[in-house]
Amino acid sequence: MDYGLKGKLAFVNAGAYGSGEAVADLLTQEGASVIVADRDEEALQEKAARWTGVVAADLATAAGTQACEARGAAARWAPLVSRISTSACIESPISSGFAAS
Repeated sequence: MDYGLKGKLAFVNAGAYGSGEAVADLLTQEGASVIVADRDEEALQEKAARWTGVVAADLATAAGTQACEARGAAARWAPLVSRISTSACIESPISSGFAAS
């Protein structure tokens, strides 16, 4: 099936493993240029040949976001068409947790 992704640019964060990696690979198979970001630089470098580009950065921080933006500008990546977030919240930011209803 043609999803019309050929020549489009997609950005997948938390893409070094699991569902993020699977999404990045599927987008690539469908013809998209895929940029993958993750905190695990070693994993990204091992898998970098599969995608258009990789960015080792923690996008939960301002510094990580700025590093990602700088890398994109330096590489002159085309305008972004799709951003896919596969990151998850492991701990609740609410100190008392969630109330049961």
